[in-house]
Amino acid sequence: MSAGRNILYTFLTQIPTLLFQVTSGILITRILGAGGQGVFVVVQADMELLVLLLGFSLQTGLIFFIANKRIPENVMAGMALLFLIGGALLSWISLAGLWFFETAGRFVPADESRLHYYAYIAAAFLVNSFNVFMTAFFQGRSLFKIINRMTLLGSAINLAAYSTAFYLWQTGQAQLQVWHLLFIGLGSLCVNAVIWLICYARLIGVRPVFRFSFVHHVKPLFVFILLGHFSHVLNFFTYKLDIWIINHYNTEAQVGLYARAVGIAQLFWLISNPIMGVLAPTLSRPDAPDKLSTFTFFSKFNFMSVFVLMIIAAALAPVLFPLVYGEEFAGSVLPFFVLLPGILFSCINKLFSIYIFSQEKVKYNFLSTVAGVIITITLDLLLIPHFGIMGAAWATFFAYFGMMIASACFLFGPLKLPFRNYYLFSLSEIAALKRKLNSFVFSNGKQEKDR
Repeated sequence: MSAGRNILYTFLTQIPTLLFQVTSGILITRILGAGGQGVFVVVQADMELLVLLLGFSLQTGLIFFIANKRIPENVMAGMALLFLIGGALLSWISLAGLWFFETAGRFVPADESRLHYYAYIAAAFLVNSFNVFMTAFFQGRSLFKIINRMTLLGSAINLAAYSTAFYLWQTGQAQLQVWHLLFIGLGSLCVNAVIWLICYARLIGVRPVFRFSFVHHVKPLFVFILLGHFSHVLNFFTYKLDIWIINHYNTEAQVGLYARAVGIAQLFWLISNPIMGVLAPTLSRPDAPDKLSTFTFFSKFNFMSVFVLMIIAAALAPVLFPLVYGEEFAGSVLPFFVLLPGILFSCINKLFSIYIFSQEKVKYNFLSTVAGVIITITLDLLLIPHFGIMGAAWATFFAYFGMMIASACFLFGPLKLPFRNYYLFSLSEIAALKRKLNSFVFSNGKQEKDR
């Protein structure tokens, strides 16, 4: 299947996925309120940080080397399994150390549920890492149909679980705390993991091999993922550091308000991430036809889709935030306005970074991320103590803008990407896109009728 069809199918899958995720977020926020939402977000961020640090960004190596077949899949499967076991052991040792030596809740909120938070992080690390590696195997093989179905199924399972919890809470049959909702989410992850394992056994079925050549297998993998891993770690801090700093200087309710604004703004990544997911293996193949034209088309599609939806979101936000999440979340609207253009810059940067990735120049992505982290840390520490969540929003805006500019400098400089329009479709391109979409819809309709 062509990259265009893969991305279209993936994009269409994001529509119900988006609705399911937004609805789940609404239910969680309604149950917990702003303060509980703040605790929920902090614990989730702690877990995601641990997954990132100890997962070593292996998924990027899996995607790249499975797509270009430089390392046998059974060897990649063996290394992935060892990474998973080793990462889990390291995470549990780290959590045990934090439990014994931590004071004043520096890692997780210091309330009566502290032990539950640690237990959740320990279990979620293993399950979440497994799901990430499974997704990478299917992505490397360009099995996007399966990935799309799993994405939709996972969000549906999540929604069903949180809907049940909300019903029990609403009817007074259950008093729910933050840790209850965390473990509900963990249950959904476990169901996903079982389904991923079944899909892997049936559709891939590659058994892990634990005989590695340092020169031909281990070294190329680590050389490729090392800078990318540092880049992902720094990128994570660009996205999440403000949460911890707000939590330090302000109340958990303020964390909840800011997290809700960020969470809705980052939903626009549901447009860019599927495009990245398809383009990563597509552009990484040495025999990929006309890479520049493919990148140009989807860069335009990415920009115009995000920009149009961003304008709609800005118009509706003052009404929808208090209506959907409650009056206390009216305080999320102004940070959301500041974050929106920053998210547009980050969506542009995501496409830039995937082109750089496909050229095996991950050092440029690393340097762009370094620029973003420097801006984030500097502005967060300057602005958040004085301006709270509005300071955090402006810091994020400038960080995303700085990363985009840095990536653009590398693309148009050392990588010599031609200067052209990468953002707006012409009228003739829009007309051609409509024809292709109509052809796609009618051809699929005909296939269904023939069946």
